[in-house]
Amino acid sequence: MDLNLDIHTTVVLFIGLLIVLGIFLIWRGGKIIQYGATVTYGEKRRSFIQRGWLSVLWALLVVMIALAASQYAEPIIYTFYIPSPTITLTPTITQTPTLTLTPTLTLTPTLTLTLAISPTPEVPANILSEFRAERTPNPDAVFSPLSFSLEMDENLQSVAPKTTFAPGFDEIFATFSFDSMTPGSQWTAIWVSPSQDIICYETLVWEEFTGGYGFTQCQLPAQDWVTGEYDVQIFLGTRWITSGKFLVEEGDDSEGQ
Repeated sequence: MDLNLDIHTTVVLFIGLLIVLGIFLIWRGGKIIQYGATVTYGEKRRSFIQRGWLSVLWALLVVMIALAASQYAEPIIYTFYIPSPTITLTPTITQTPTLTLTPTLTLTPTLTLTLAISPTPEVPANILSEFRAERTPNPDAVFSPLSFSLEMDENLQSVAPKTTFAPGFDEIFATFSFDSMTPGSQWTAIWVSPSQDIICYETLVWEEFTGGYGFTQCQLPAQDWVTGEYDVQIFLGTRWITSGKFLVEEGDDSEGQ
C-alpha cells in the first residue's frame, strides 16, 4: 500500500536540523573559548571568550526550540490543515448475521428471523492472529468514504469512480483519504462477498504517514465476481472505522455503467 502527504516526516526533519545546528554552535563556541584562552592580550582574550559563550547560549536556545517543536509542532499544524477530500464519518450499516442467529429446532414455521439492529463489523479471529503492531491506534483518526473504481492514478485517486459494475473485470480498487493516524499501529481492510464470505483482506502495520491518501484492492478471476452487493470494511486495531459498498450486476462482459 502506498501513502503520501507526510507532515510527520517534515516535522522530524525540521527538529533534526535544529539539533544539528545546536551541536555545531556548541562546537564552534568551544573552539572560540579555547582559542581565546591562548591570547595574551587581555581585551582580545575577553572578547573571544565572550563570543564563545554567546555561541553556546545560542545553541541552548536552538535546542529548546527543537524540544518545543517535538511536542507542539504537529498539533498546531493540524489545527490549520486537514487533507482533502473532506472527511465524512457516516458509517454504513452492514448486514452481517452472526452464528448466534442460526434457527434452532424450537422455531416454528411461522417465525421470521428479522434483524432489528445490524451488528457492528468485527475482525475475525483468524485475521486477529496476524496482528503484529505494538502501538495503539489513535482514537481520533478519521477516514473518508471509500471510492471504488477499476483503475487508480499515480496520486492514489480513483479513475472514473462508481458503485455499480458489470462483469468482466478481475480487480477493484477502494481509495480513501485519512488523517491523524498513528505510525506503527494495526490497519485492516476486509472484502466481503454477497454470500458474506471474506474474499480478500489485508492487515498491516501502518507506515510512517499520519495523513494523506491510501487504497486497498481485491483481485479475483473474472468469473468469481458473482452478481450481488459487496462490502469493504476498514478497521484500526479491532475498531471498525468505515465501510463502503458496491454492486456487481448481471450482464455481458463489459465495463460497469
